[in-house]
Order: sequence, then C-alpha cells, then structure tokens
Amino acid sequence: MNLIDIIGWVLWIPVAMTGAYLLVFALAGRIIPAKKQTRNRDGTPQTHHKIAVLVPAYREDAVILDTANRLLEIDYPEDRWDLVIIGDHLKPETIERLRGMPLRLIELAQEESTKAKALNLALQQLGDGYDVAMVLDADNVVDSNVLHDFDQAFRQGARVVQARRIAKNENSAVAILDAISEEVNNTIFCLGHRRVGYSSRLIGSGMAFEYQLFKNFMATNNAVGGFDKELELTLMRSGEVIEYLHKTFIYDEKVSKSAHFGRQRLRWIAAQYHYLGRFLGPALTSLVSMKRLSFVDKTFQLLLLPRLVLVGSATIGTLLAWLWGNPALSMAWTGAFLSVAFAYAIATPGRFYRWKTLKALAQLPGTFFRLVWELRGIRQANKKFIHTPHGEH
Repeated sequence: MNLIDIIGWVLWIPVAMTGAYLLVFALAGRIIPAKKQTRNRDGTPQTHHKIAVLVPAYREDAVILDTANRLLEIDYPEDRWDLVIIGDHLKPETIERLRGMPLRLIELAQEESTKAKALNLALQQLGDGYDVAMVLDADNVVDSNVLHDFDQAFRQGARVVQARRIAKNENSAVAILDAISEEVNNTIFCLGHRRVGYSSRLIGSGMAFEYQLFKNFMATNNAVGGFDKELELTLMRSGEVIEYLHKTFIYDEKVSKSAHFGRQRLRWIAAQYHYLGRFLGPALTSLVSMKRLSFVDKTFQLLLLPRLVLVGSATIGTLLAWLWGNPALSMAWTGAFLSVAFAYAIATPGRFYRWKTLKALAQLPGTFFRLVWELRGIRQANKKFIHTPHGEH
C-alpha cells in the first residue's frame, strides 16, 4: 500500500462514519412509528402555564417590528403570556414604536453583544413570575396555536421542548439549500433521535423550557457563539430529555446570500469543535459508566463532519478514488458517498423534489468552496459574535 492509498483510507474514515450515522437516524425518523401521546383525562381544570416569549433582537430593525406584530396575534390567554423583546442596539425610532405595542421591552446597549448575554440580562429583569420560557429569533413567525402546543407538552411532563423549525422563504438557490439542510437536520437530529429514545437537538429558536430550569442553566452560559449547543450539552449531561414537536412549526428566515451562508456555517463549525474539546472527556466517562447516553450521543455528533463539508468531501473523494484506480478504495468511497446521498434523500421532505431544487443544487460546488475559504477565520469565530443579518432579500 503506497502513501496515497493510506491517505485515501484515512480521509475515508470520517466521511464513512458520518454518512453511516446520518443514514441510521434518517431511517429511524422515517420508519419507526411515533409513540402515542398521553393526555390528561381526569377532567380537572388546569391553569395554562404562564409563558415568557423571549426574542433577542440585535440590530434587527429590518424585521423586529413585523415580527412583534405577528407574534402578538398568538392565540393564548392574554394574562398567561408576555412577549418580551430584548432590543440590543436597535435604532431610536424602532425602540419608540416597540414601546407603543402591548409587550415588554428590555433595552440593551452592550459593548460586546452575544445572545447568551442578552437572554441572561433579560431573565434578571423579568424575575421569577413565569412557568415556561420560550426563545425565538427576531425573524421567526409562528402558528397561532404554538403556545397551546407547548403548554400541552409541559402538561405531559416535558421540561425542555424543541419545535420544528422550517423555512419561511425560498427566494434564492442559497435559501433553498438552507431550507433543505434545516429539514434534513430536523429528520435526523430531532425526529430520528426521539424515535429511538434519545434527546432531540436544540436549534437556538423555537425552543421552550421550564422557566427556572432555563434560568439556572443560562446563568453559567457565557457562549460567544453556539449558546444553544452549550445549553443542550449541559442539559443532557445533567440527565434532562429534550422533547420534539414535529407538527409545531417555527418559520425561520433562511439566508439568501452565499456570503452570509458561509459566515453562518463558519460560526456553527467553530462552535462544534470548541464544544467537542470541552465535553469529550465527560462524555467518555459517561460512556464507560453507560449513563447519560443522550449526552454521549450528542458529544459524538461533534465528531461528525459538518454537513456541507461532508457532501463536498464525499463527492471529491469518490471522484479522486476512481481516478486513482484502486478498486477497494474506489468501492469504499462509493459506499460512503451513497450512504450520504441516501441519508439526505430519505431525510428531505417530498416537497423539495422539484426542478427548483435541482437548480439550487448546482450552486453546491461554489457554496462548498466559499465555506472552505471562510474556514481561514475559524480561530476567531468563537472570540467575536458573528451576526447573520435578516430582512435582506
């Protein structure tokens, strides 16, 4: 075996491992039936949970007013929920208009802004008069019954719940790719994981928590990027289970420009490997003791290749293996490529099987190489908050 063969096999291992993992949980999400939900049937009247809907808005003047107006249309008893806008570096005219709406406005002007810091400052000001904290992004739109869905989940014993986040826009090839990526992750890391008994992932928005639980765990969360990643790892390490509401939709704005797409993925990749270094040791300890297996699984996910890197690597690696001419290596890379392809095909909802998606897929090579170029700044990505702007189409 020559040096190139050795390199080919070494590079094949993470691609094959990631592809196999994704395929297993994609199949779980599509094949394993959902467990029937139990409902309260004793006829005893119950008061709705009081919910604080927290919306951090850092320089989100382009979207926050429209978002606030839409969220105020939520159907839930008025005295049992508050919309809390956390305005960070908003323009004076935006602040003035928000003050005229029936919501709680918390104004911040942090020198170094992060989502974790904004949420913690808001929780300090709100006090303890809530049962549930729900977190949304400044661009999110929700169905009118969303709080009833969360209320029901907490009645059934949930302590942490993630709703299904889907695209509210598909106005460019990049937005379509982003929408597909979101749905693939929903199938694999939310639905598939819950079907086999593991916790769902947290996505950063469309998630709800027992209020005091959230407040306690956020108090030690100082993340610059990926605060939701730190939150889900610490929750799972403590034994909490993250439930998933597959039929409760949170509509999220997808990035429309490839430059924003690349910077967003850079932030995610930097957070992934930062938390891998931080939590790998405790996860190995849990694995040895066979405890907190959702935590072990979540930490293992941090070893997987990022999805766009995976697709690009599987494609390029397979082509190079066939060009090199080693039959065993070529077949191995082809198997890895097919596992990735089948995982994505299974996890992608049928509505994306259309001509526009094929046109969007043609943008993948350029998007992949842009991400590779962006990776040169990965060392700085966890030192400074990278903001993804909304409302730019």
